[in-house]
Amino acid sequence: MTDAMPTDFTTYDDFVHLRFERPSPPVLLITIDRPEVLNAANERLHREFSEVWRVVDRDDSVAVSVITGSGRAFSAGGDLDMVERMTSDYATTLEQWRDAKAVVDEMLTSVKPIVSAINGVAVGAGLAVARPDIIDTLVQRLAPGGEIVLAGFYDTLSFSFPPAFMREARIRIAAQWGEGDLETVRRLVEDGRLSLDGLVTHRRPASEASAAYPVAFDDPGCLKMVLDWRSRA
Repeated sequence: MTDAMPTDFTTYDDFVHLRFERPSPPVLLITIDRPEVLNAANERLHREFSEVWRVVDRDDSVAVSVITGSGRAFSAGGDLDMVERMTSDYATTLEQWRDAKAVVDEMLTSVKPIVSAINGVAVGAGLAVARPDIIDTLVQRLAPGGEIVLAGFYDTLSFSFPPAFMREARIRIAAQWGEGDLETVRRLVEDGRLSLDGLVTHRRPASEASAAYPVAFDDPGCLKMVLDWRSRA
């Protein structure tokens, strides 16, 4: 196989960055296979995300598909080289917007169940593949007038309007960390208006930094690792 983009994806052999296996006859295991870049999506993989579900739907031998990532990440989102090209090439930007919309649309309209086996980081395009309905899920848990904060960068997110309308949901897009944000967060925590419960899952003294880093980057259960430097002050 070459990395030249097919004009039409018709068989599993047309895919370069998605690997296909059969753990049992009716189950198709799809593995995102760019582990050297944490399965970040370049132009080719982005297109493959948008095309794969139609190929799966046409395969009568498949009853359910499971998608996961190779190595220690599900998908780290858009490949930075691709993102850089998007900043200077309008045609590339339009193409990626089309593919980003198709990723979500094709998953939501697929006639067969899709299981996302999230084995690590899932960001941007990776999150769209992992949980295309993430906003709908959050809205169901939202109190009236509540707010959903989107931190990070996403290719395409969609949601069902009526439930969000009924809850008068607010959606905020987080800006980059700015001056004064640390003091604001500290004040909110001290006042009891912000809880960090469950966010920091691991703590280690700074003297154990060499052992802490592999846990922080390789353990899917580690959401945030904090190194305690107080003993070194």
